[in-house]
Amino acid sequence: MWQNFKFLFMILEIFTLCDHAQQDAQGKLTIVGTFDAINHAGNFPLIYPHCAVALRMRFADSESGNHAGYIAFKKADRSEILVKVDFSFTVLNTSATGYTSINMPFNMGNFRFPEDGKYVIELYLDSEWQSGLTVAVNRVRAAA
Repeated sequence: MWQNFKFLFMILEIFTLCDHAQQDAQGKLTIVGTFDAINHAGNFPLIYPHCAVALRMRFADSESGNHAGYIAFKKADRSEILVKVDFSFTVLNTSATGYTSINMPFNMGNFRFPEDGKYVIELYLDSEWQSGLTVAVNRVRAAA
């Protein structure tokens, strides 16, 4: 039965915040240290030295062509975009499998969180909202 399954639309297989992400020469996506909270004992704004967003999307051959999107980092109230990362890619028609997998690792340095609280990371593809992640930035007391 599985061999007869056909993908009809994009499937978001992975969308996560992590410490590091990369794609190797064979197309494998490596994700290190996925998380959804940051505990910080210092002052704000917090300058987070390094993080990444990892995406893996699967497209049906019927969706072949050029696509564009972006990832938006916002406060949870969605009042302003703190960082916007634009991207584009091409889905090729691969009749052997009937689908194409696209890996997209986005590594970022010195990300600024202006205050503690909840943040969201939203994924848009071809002008349509696809998914969102919540990230809690917690102010904690330093150990005595």
